[in-house]
Amino acid sequence: MATRLFVTASYVTARHRRGDGSSVGTAVRTLLEHAAAGHGVLGTGVAPGRIGVVRGFDRASRAVRDELRAAATSHGWSVLDLPTVPGFGTIPVADDMRLVVVAHRSLVPVAERCAACWDCHLLDPGAVGTATSSYALRDAPALAVTTAGGAGDSIASRFELSGSVTCRSEGLPDVVASAVAVQPSGAGLLLEHLTGGRRGTVRMVDTTLRLDLPEPTRGTLDGHPQLFPAGEYAITTGTRRVRRVVADHGNLT
Repeated sequence: MATRLFVTASYVTARHRRGDGSSVGTAVRTLLEHAAAGHGVLGTGVAPGRIGVVRGFDRASRAVRDELRAAATSHGWSVLDLPTVPGFGTIPVADDMRLVVVAHRSLVPVAERCAACWDCHLLDPGAVGTATSSYALRDAPALAVTTAGGAGDSIASRFELSGSVTCRSEGLPDVVASAVAVQPSGAGLLLEHLTGGRRGTVRMVDTTLRLDLPEPTRGTLDGHPQLFPAGEYAITTGTRRVRRVVADHGNLT
């Protein structure tokens, strides 16, 4: 299930105005120029690839998309337009994604999830509009989640399920819960569960947590409501991360 995105224009117009020296286009052009020169946060020897734009359907979000496309094509890059919240396992498969840009701050969780799935960088909204041409990386852990049927996705912040769930992990007793929440935590994950009216918390490191759903179950993935099909969901630590590109305040111009 995909959700169409509608957002207000206040953040977009303030930070991403076409022709403004602090526009998203300016920030992206700077990053691509650094990459072409063989240095910068996108890495060395980076071949031109694709930039994902997570946006709404409002006029200002479309303007961000157009500005980003102009910046990308001027450097031989292309843009993947994502105007919806992807359902579980439906983020487009791509091995040439290099950067994700978000048109509105409220869509950052979607952008983080996409960046973790694509193993690429995310341009932090706070880095747009800052008077700098220097950027730094700020990494945060994420989790990989796959199903027995081959669907895959990422958890950048929190995965919640409300319904009967059996939790399994090597070396631990099975837990049958009526609700669970899983989120990245350092080098592992944090599992919260509701069992028999009592809440419990388990921290896991370097492991795989398996969640068995006997029937379709409602929940949220990084804050977005979805209906998750019945089956086994394997959540793995240590394989995903969100690489956020932020302004380097030690090098403001």
